[in-house]
Amino acid sequence: MSATTLTSWAVLIWQELESRGLDARRYFRACGLDSAKMSEAGARYPTAAMTQLWTLCIEQTGDAGFGAAVGARWNATTFHALGMAWLASSSLQDGLARFGRYGRLIADALSIDVSESGAVIRMTLNADGRAHPAAIDAAMAALVRMCRLLVGEGFTPLAIELVSVTAEKSTALADYVQCPIHYQAVSNCVLFDRADVMRSLPTGNAALGQANDAVALAYLSSLDKSQWSARVIKVIDDALAAGKVTEANVAEALNSSVRNLQRKLADEKTSFGALYENLRKEKASQYLAIGKLSLNEIAYLLGFSDPANFTRAFKRWYGQAPSVYRKVLTASRQAALGSR
Repeated sequence: MSATTLTSWAVLIWQELESRGLDARRYFRACGLDSAKMSEAGARYPTAAMTQLWTLCIEQTGDAGFGAAVGARWNATTFHALGMAWLASSSLQDGLARFGRYGRLIADALSIDVSESGAVIRMTLNADGRAHPAAIDAAMAALVRMCRLLVGEGFTPLAIELVSVTAEKSTALADYVQCPIHYQAVSNCVLFDRADVMRSLPTGNAALGQANDAVALAYLSSLDKSQWSARVIKVIDDALAAGKVTEANVAEALNSSVRNLQRKLADEKTSFGALYENLRKEKASQYLAIGKLSLNEIAYLLGFSDPANFTRAFKRWYGQAPSVYRKVLTASRQAALGSR
């Protein structure tokens, strides 16, 4: 199946072209893109045609900073339900986890890895070499805008690393992100200060985040039936509270044998255990942000038969007891509110 990209990227391109007094319809027509699809929720364009559109825009405008200008136009509805879930995140850590989990929603050739090394959190955008450099610029600018809308306009990353070479760039991206940009890097990355990532946000809304998570999961699982990991996550998510999440039950729900499920997930470089663990880890943090849920209730919602087992798992995930984690969240949120 050919790679596809969410049409909302095209909406931002259209807006940028129109703002420059250019005939956006002509550009789209030249690339074989039906502009009417942009009004369809969740519609997608072939990534090859989008790459052609990026190339045409750069050639015709003569502006190497076109991608950065497009990315800076990001708004809450740009990335389908992911945008709303992002803005409801209880911390930047929570948001980055969502971005990593639903990144393929934006473009199915895209995968996102988040790793930690000391005081630095590294977010890597992998696009299998198919993304136009201007699209990468747009993604970087959009991510910084997302962070500013979430944590404050003064936010800047520690640095950005880009695979492309310096000679191809204007200063537009650097002017927007306000941080060092290192070119000819091994991968396309954004580097964050761990303190920024871990800080609790008073604007977090766990219930709203979970509601949009469900929408994003449903959309992602419908995108490509060959993407087994997305389908497995949805089945696990639906069955968690019932406490009946086993590899055999998930395989049965997907009309598959356990052996076939294992093989399919291995092809996607993951496993049932990893997906199950990561989902419970993410949801544990989200549930703790809801002050009205007791630890026993959270343990139940995550499918633990014994709250003590939940506590042990949480210590393994976050290095502290859930009760301590919640106190830190509460204190951080109160401090943030007091500084406003």
